[in-house]
Amino acid sequence: MKYIDQISVGNYIVLESGTIVSHQNEDITFEVKTLNFVFKFVTDEKTEEAKVESKVEGKSLVLTHINFDSPFGRGLTRPIVLGTIDDKKIYIQYVVYSVDKSSGVKIFHYSFLSEKNSDDTPKEQLIELQKEHGTDE
Repeated sequence: MKYIDQISVGNYIVLESGTIVSHQNEDITFEVKTLNFVFKFVTDEKTEEAKVESKVEGKSLVLTHINFDSPFGRGLTRPIVLGTIDDKKIYIQYVVYSVDKSSGVKIFHYSFLSEKNSDDTPKEQLIELQKEHGTDE
């Protein structure tokens, strides 16, 4: 039975959220309709700087995470746009934790988001919700 109809964070609707545990710095790939979003993890021993490089390969957006090896987590401070699907901008926000640098085990927490708009919460639904909970005026 489904109890939650929608989750939002600020001005964003959460489309999908979860956690993935990867090993040996393996790529994580999300297939969304005809697009792929690939998250790669590499370590550059020449520098301690953590950064993300992006490139498009065919129908894939490849995000290479360099030196995301912190057990305290590294990630985005705000959602970034991945693309547009069904006329809606799709965003992602995520945090990556490295369990053990030598094993390459990563814990990847992610949320796919879209922006709220006036059609996402119709007035009629709010009125019905207020009636159900006795908060109508």
